[in-house]
This record gives sequence, C-alpha cells and structure tokens, in this order.
Amino acid sequence: VAHVQAHIVWLNQQIAQIEKDIDDHIDRHPGLKHDAELIETIPGLGRTTAAKILGHVGDVRRFENAKALAAYIGVTPRQRQSGSTIRGR
Repeated sequence: VAHVQAHIVWLNQQIAQIEKDIDDHIDRHPGLKHDAELIETIPGLGRTTAAKILGHVGDVRRFENAKALAAYIGVTPRQRQSGSTIRGR
C-alpha cells in the first residue's frame, strides 16, 4: 500500500509540473496568452480549461467574440422545444 501511495504522490507532482509548464508556455507567447484570457472571460472557465480548449480548438481568433466561442464549445445554455416540451434549460 505504501508504494501505491508513493506512486500517487509522484503522479500528482508530475501533473502539477505539467500544468505549470503549460501555464509558462502560454505566458511566454502573447497570442496564446491573449486567447487564454479571452476564453477565461467565459463564466466558469479558468486557465486549465482555457489551455485544454486552445489545444482542441486552435486559433480562437476565428470566432467573433467570447460568446461565439462559448457557443461553439457548448457552454452556453440554449432552449430546445417542440410543442409543449422544453429541454435544455
């Protein structure tokens, strides 16, 4: 059990280092930093999520604004209804 706990500690240290490396990379590149800050204006999204989104979406400048990006990644609520049934509220 002790070796499993030690391995978990090591893995958590590795995760923390990778997250720091990602943050440092974003901070060293003004374009990425700007894009991350744009994503972070979406309520509920922070730096970690911004980094993941940038990794998947790529150049966020193709979106007109943060609202358009939020809609693209699916974090904006929308109402879908048919007849008297309303979903997605």
